Amino acid sequence: MPRKISTLLNVHSKELELKGVFDGFVDIDARLHVDPSLLCRSKIPEFEKSYDKFKNYFNEILAILKRVQAPNDIFHREVKRRLIFEEIGYTALGYSKRGVAGNAIGPKLANNIANTTLEIVRAGLIDPIIFELVPFFEERIGADRISDMTIAILISNFLEFTHYH
Repeated sequence: MPRKISTLLNVHSKELELKGVFDGFVDIDARLHVDPSLLCRSKIPEFEKSYDKFKNYFNEILAILKRVQAPNDIFHREVKRRLIFEEIGYTALGYSKRGVAGNAIGPKLANNIANTTLEIVRAGLIDPIIFELVPFFEERIGADRISDMTIAILISNFLEFTHYH
């Protein structure tokens, strides 16, 4: 049977709610996601500059992509490495119905994304928003994986937020 945070902490759900804490399940995923496009509007101090951090991560990838000369050259390999994201355990966000472990973005999907974004960059679009739009041009990428990617990039922001709240 799924357990909630309040059960683990032995507090009432209302107590968490009063503190602004989501009383989610710890054994199964909530059907929630982190949408990177909403970060620019965050008024939470730990996330006020998070969208810039998110964009900068991908601006660096775009700069490397512009240098790719051949498939699997040093620049292409570096882009693929930076596009691999493991799901951060116990965030409990996503679609899993049995547990909280997920797939995030592994080497195969990272390679697909690298190749697709390389095509887009070579066509002249060099904007970090490309990576927010990946679900529209890449199969098997949706809100869950974009959320995993965003959390991985902003893990220090999430840790700082949870530390002070």
